Amino acid sequence: MGIDQHLLFLNDGLGGPGCADGPECERFVFDLRQGFLNYALTKRLFLSYGVGEALRLPPEVRESGVHAVAALDLDRFQAIDDALDAARAITAKKGRVTREVDRARRKGYVARPFPWALHVPDIHAIHHSKPIRDGRPMAARYLKSLDEMGGAPAGPIDLVAPPCPRHHDEAWGVFEPSPGHRQGAVTTDARLVGYIRLRRVGDTAWYRRILGHGDHLNDGIMYLLHFELLRHCLERRPPGLRHLLYHHWRDPRGDTQNTWKRRCLFEPRWVAMETDRPWVAGDDGATPTDPEKAAAVDAVLAGDPSPFGTRGPAAVDRWCRARMLGGTASGFTFEAGQTPTLDDLLRLRTRDFPKGALAGIASATVLGPPRAFGIETLSHLAAAGMATVVVAGPAESLSAIYPTSWTFGAPSPADLAIIDEPDSGTVLDRLPEAAGLAARRLMVGLRRSTLNILGLPADGHARPGGPEVARALRNRLGLALGDPRLTYRHRRDEGTYWFTGETGG
Repeated sequence: MGIDQHLLFLNDGLGGPGCADGPECERFVFDLRQGFLNYALTKRLFLSYGVGEALRLPPEVRESGVHAVAALDLDRFQAIDDALDAARAITAKKGRVTREVDRARRKGYVARPFPWALHVPDIHAIHHSKPIRDGRPMAARYLKSLDEMGGAPAGPIDLVAPPCPRHHDEAWGVFEPSPGHRQGAVTTDARLVGYIRLRRVGDTAWYRRILGHGDHLNDGIMYLLHFELLRHCLERRPPGLRHLLYHHWRDPRGDTQNTWKRRCLFEPRWVAMETDRPWVAGDDGATPTDPEKAAAVDAVLAGDPSPFGTRGPAAVDRWCRARMLGGTASGFTFEAGQTPTLDDLLRLRTRDFPKGALAGIASATVLGPPRAFGIETLSHLAAAGMATVVVAGPAESLSAIYPTSWTFGAPSPADLAIIDEPDSGTVLDRLPEAAGLAARRLMVGLRRSTLNILGLPADGHARPGGPEVARALRNRLGLALGDPRLTYRHRRDEGTYWFTGETGG
């Protein structure tokens, strides 16, 4: 049995081959994951962070007809003619799509990438060309004034290569020849009449916005734009790109955009987001050393769910994640009797820890149950080069891995005190202790349930900010914290937040 044909595993490409691995790359990946989780919570779409969960798709999800994305797999087609042949057969009146494309070409329209800032006046005109789209009024975010959008260009603006080829925004437009047409101080000789805002994240490129001028839509401009973008992807495939993705797919629930998506060769997919740092066989010579666990992982990734029954779903999920992240320790996971190296843990850590909270910090004390072998929190302290760390409680396995200057036992005062994801029943009890140990800064992982106990909403798009959490802690516990910040941390539907506040010494 193969992996469900309607399940798409996303590789965000962070830190992988070709990635610049900078702050902007992290922001793009974080925004994607955060947005997906918001969407899952508010739209009730299926979203998985584990291979096992994804392969055990609930029946009600399969029957709903609601999918997280509309996806176009570039590997389906060898050339643009193959894609156009497939599109030609989709509609009841065969060939409608290709007729639309041909109409736009006959009228002289052309499609190409363009520098966004050069064409802001035309973009403003597109936004204001139709007050109603898909039966709904245009959203306020589209109806900004020209000045609010950045204004007309004062001079030429070139199209430049992005700083990271795997994480960036770009714009594709469809243009009408128009001799003498100007954008501010620049003569462009062409009028932008439709655009796609594209965001590249790892092996996917997302249609974040797609909009055409109301006066030109009947000329087939948006079909031409889409298929010329597809031509570019097939003929000059950007390294690592596999899928074009559009918004969610609600079928048969009457999504007004589904007809266009289907004609443009998009297909419905559920989504699994498994890794922050993908592992590709042969990249670094990493190979599994435990044959049984390696075989279990191979079977699962080939679509065989039986290892979940024989080895346990939690264990197999960990092995899959570790392998896909680049784990090299025996069996991809670290259990009793296994001792990974610090290098192993540094390669397995995720990117959802707020590293900025460690700026200027020389020592830390960590309360709460550390995650298994300190992958999620302690490894970030080690990566920051922190020599003085106290981890509350005995941990022989950790002491064999982390720097010899670290200690394990009773907590002691430090620049930074961390409560690592306590449950809602203990966090309020531990916070005063942690605040008393923090000479400069306090960090705590708060689940939504804990925020709710503090009287703060934390569901879907309703999330408190740092000042709101600080006020709630002050009112409930008497903790006065300055410069409060709250960083969302994706962790399944439950969600976790890193709260950071200054104690003032």
